[in-house]
Amino acid sequence: MTKAELHEYGTTMYGRRYQPRLAAILSHYRGKPISQAQVSQWVGGEDGHRDPPEWIEPLLMRAAIQIAGELRARADLLDALLDRDFFRGFAKHGLYPRPFPGATDEDFIDPEQPKPAAKP
Repeated sequence: MTKAELHEYGTTMYGRRYQPRLAAILSHYRGKPISQAQVSQWVGGEDGHRDPPEWIEPLLMRAAIQIAGELRARADLLDALLDRDFFRGFAKHGLYPRPFPGATDEDFIDPEQPKPAAKP
């Protein structure tokens, strides 16, 4: 595994500041501590100088599989929330042109009608 590949996995799994979290999950799978400094050394500098060790690749694959599953689960939950709330939110804010199935009068705001005056 190259430095660039390790960096690509890290940023894809955890974002720009991935090194502490990557060190933690690699430590978990290895059963021995791996510090953020070690990860930093593996991804920094020139190729051929403190490259990622060979034993890291299968651990990284396990971590990537775990994170991919967690991200899929979060995406599925977000889809379910959107399915539940999308049309209600659009109707409430006058962005959906007609009431959707199951809507009540309180769910729909007609953008052509003036807004009711605020109560004092």
